[in-house]
Amino acid sequence: MATGEVKYHHLFRIISRELFVGSLLGILVALVGFALATIVRVSSVVAMTVAVTIIAVVI
Repeated sequence: MATGEVKYHHLFRIISRELFVGSLLGILVALVGFALATIVRVSSVVAMTVAVTIIAVVI
């Protein structure tokens, strides 16, 4: 916005796109983390905690 490249009327579209891409990347990385935790044979609760934490951090 400071450089003039982003206008206020485009803000909703930009924020929604960023949330979508962040969510998609978070889910993808969480699936990889869940798979690795499952392969290492930790409990499913720990594997799910890793997946949810990764999604929360990425978003």
